[in-house]
Amino acid sequence: FERQGARVARTPWQRDAWRDLVTTERPTHLLLLLGTTQARGRRAAADGRREDYETIDHDLTALAIDAAVASDAAPGLVYLSAIGARLATRSAYLRVRGRIEARLATCGLAWCAVRPAFITGDDRAESRPVERVTAAPSPIAIAR
Repeated sequence: FERQGARVARTPWQRDAWRDLVTTERPTHLLLLLGTTQARGRRAAADGRREDYETIDHDLTALAIDAAVASDAAPGLVYLSAIGARLATRSAYLRVRGRIEARLATCGLAWCAVRPAFITGDDRAESRPVERVTAAPSPIAIAR
């Protein structure tokens, strides 16, 4: 991102730290690209940590949205959602993404949600052969 002119800032995942970051840096946009996987959640649970769709995909994204709202910077929000995201679904992943989209709809800031069918690429740490095979014939629906 930095080579393309974006400024990348880092801060702890704490509400006040995020609000201060957004207030100080005054970004024009926040890219909300957080997400985890079931496999990563299982590995974390084996180590006694909770890192699942609720704590990562929802809670950390909500923290960033709330920080943007609490600041006076009013950045535009770009959210990486998923095709099929909605509140009424049996899929925990899609339900969390639906909840975040609902939160964005009422936050008072300009926002958009990108809803790819697949996210794939050689840089993915986990083997996902079904996604790769299914995604291959549909490059328009893939975010890389």
